[in-house]
Amino acid sequence: AGIQNILSQLGLFDADTFCSYTAWLLKNEQNKTFKATLLKGIIQNGYDPDGEIMESLEYLAHNLSEKDETLLKDLCDAVYSICKTMGYSAIEPKGKDTLSTLLYPKYTSVIRDYARNTLKKLVGK
Repeated sequence: AGIQNILSQLGLFDADTFCSYTAWLLKNEQNKTFKATLLKGIIQNGYDPDGEIMESLEYLAHNLSEKDETLLKDLCDAVYSICKTMGYSAIEPKGKDTLSTLLYPKYTSVIRDYARNTLKKLVGK
């Protein structure tokens, strides 16, 4: 539980160092629980000034199992949080592209619907 507490709070520091570390962990951490904890931290604070975390989320969108609905939903929420926090530069094109990846037929209808609804929230429709 200790490491999860640390991971979940990395995003709260609003420091570029922690953005880089979070981005690296998202790509390299194999433990699903830790990955989920990192995503929850991003959902709480979408600070990503250099787009490093968004780039890692795009990587995850292509590399997570399409059956892992919980992580994929958290990924959608993390993308939304960054876009909401960082504005237009995060939405275009990275945020939209990352969410659009989850619209492919290989994903479950639950994930496709969740990603579609997240996209709608981003564009305000």
